[in-house]
Amino acid sequence: MRKGWLITIVLGTLFNPVLAENPDNPLVEKTGQYVDRSADSGSISNSSNQWTVVFDEMLHVEGAEWIRVFFGEVSLNEGFVRITSLEDGESQELNAVDMERWENASAYFNGNTLHLELVAGPGSTDNRVVVDHLYVDTPVEASGLCGICGSDDRVPSSEDWVARLLDIGCTGSIWTTRRGCIITAGHCRGPNQVAQFRVPPSNSNCSLNHPPVSDQFPLAGWLSADGGPGADWAVVRCGDNDQGQTPYERYGEMRPIAAVPANQNDILELFGHGRDLQCTRERVQQLSIGPVAQRTNTYYRITIDLTTGNSGSALLKNDEIVGVVTHCPCINWASRIDLSDFKDARDLQCGIRPRSELPFFEDFPEFPINRERWQLLGATLGNNPPGDPPSEPFVVILDGTGEQGDRLRTALLDTSDVDELIIRYWYLQSGPISGEDLLVEYNNTSGSWSLAVLHPGSDPDMTEFRQNTYIFPENAKHRNFLVRFRTRSHSGTDDWYLDDIEIFAGGCSRDPQWSCDGDVDGDGQVNPVDSGLIQAAFGSTDQGDLCQYDMDCDGHINPVDSGIVQALFGTCEAPRDVCP
Repeated sequence: MRKGWLITIVLGTLFNPVLAENPDNPLVEKTGQYVDRSADSGSISNSSNQWTVVFDEMLHVEGAEWIRVFFGEVSLNEGFVRITSLEDGESQELNAVDMERWENASAYFNGNTLHLELVAGPGSTDNRVVVDHLYVDTPVEASGLCGICGSDDRVPSSEDWVARLLDIGCTGSIWTTRRGCIITAGHCRGPNQVAQFRVPPSNSNCSLNHPPVSDQFPLAGWLSADGGPGADWAVVRCGDNDQGQTPYERYGEMRPIAAVPANQNDILELFGHGRDLQCTRERVQQLSIGPVAQRTNTYYRITIDLTTGNSGSALLKNDEIVGVVTHCPCINWASRIDLSDFKDARDLQCGIRPRSELPFFEDFPEFPINRERWQLLGATLGNNPPGDPPSEPFVVILDGTGEQGDRLRTALLDTSDVDELIIRYWYLQSGPISGEDLLVEYNNTSGSWSLAVLHPGSDPDMTEFRQNTYIFPENAKHRNFLVRFRTRSHSGTDDWYLDDIEIFAGGCSRDPQWSCDGDVDGDGQVNPVDSGLIQAAFGSTDQGDLCQYDMDCDGHINPVDSGIVQALFGTCEAPRDVCP
């Protein structure tokens, strides 16, 4: 119901570039339209031992300046879909996990023709891709811009923390280093939204140009309010781009939240992707400056030039965010950044992720799982596994059900000062089937996932748990280290069980159980030094004692006893080391 409401509201302004001049109409306007264009590969197998393009199709829309693809059914068993623009060669590859993050849609591509390919993994079956429809541009020249306060004094800008949000047509801002989080206006919320950075100039007919695929990020996980001026805000996370990066990881730019609000007459800056009468500046980033005309408990009124597309633009005082733009006409509206609900949403959505310390050990002693240490997606805890688990009562169960399989991920770990980093875990496979592998992965210093261990689903069924140990490479040693276990999706008949997972610093140490009678100083020799230490510590003994060091039980510990000990033991065995 929510999605239908959002689409209905936004489509009401789709072909009306001039919004009514009252604060009940936000600064949004969609940028394109859906067109019918279907394609279906059918179910295809790849009998070869190589990655193979098993289906390809040209997607063409006459007169379109850009295209986005929306998919129907997609089955990718270790394979992927590749989309390439014939206009500029930009390409995107989407595997099963990527399809989920992008909500079965592609990035935005320039040009009117795309080459779609289905690439199947070696020996895979049931590969399929269905194109449901396409989304293309509807260039409309701007006129009667709402929100311009006199003459338009906006100037082009190029801030890397400012995003264009499509297809809703808004602006978002990176305000934290965490979780790829951005803030915008609440009425910008909608399905299948994409954040674009480093947006290029538009065309002379006002149609948009899109940045490279690596500068586009899918949006997900909205927390928002859409209650009109003073109650209009949103916090949303950006999924990783095709390089496995969040926006902050890619650009290293953000603007922090101000500790105190702006005052009346303060001069503020605003960066956003608004509409423009000059076509090459259409929805391209621009800067405008102006004063606060009024401050209430929930919103600002500002005399700053802005237009449709500026919804969600951040207001800055001294390079810190004090509000987000929401409504026109001039004098325009912006929600205050210090609204209590807005602040709570930022903390909840983008707060510090849980951390644990080394050594990290988990034997899953209770239900439910400890959310301070683990994140589950599909995986569950169970207490009746096959075989004999190393510890009771629970183990983690992962299978291949659904589009993504299951995932188990640790909390953050600081491994930056570790000489050797090791993971050890127990696992068992039940109901083996080809393609439903268990992958052990870690996030490397570049922020992307690297494969550590692959347990093939085609291996024989297991009746007992086995222990596996892996030593991580150098690129696993950083402050925000994570480990995840995940299964590939297929039929859901293959189950993997995990227990007693430990991550620890390597290196050998002396066995704490090692000892040598009489070798008091631990140098591996029993000699008069040890006798002297014993005599100094104990002196005379009581005849009732067991005479541990008084070897002749004469009531005194002396060199005679040392000689007896040395004659009996001589050189001790070398201290035993415990190694991973």
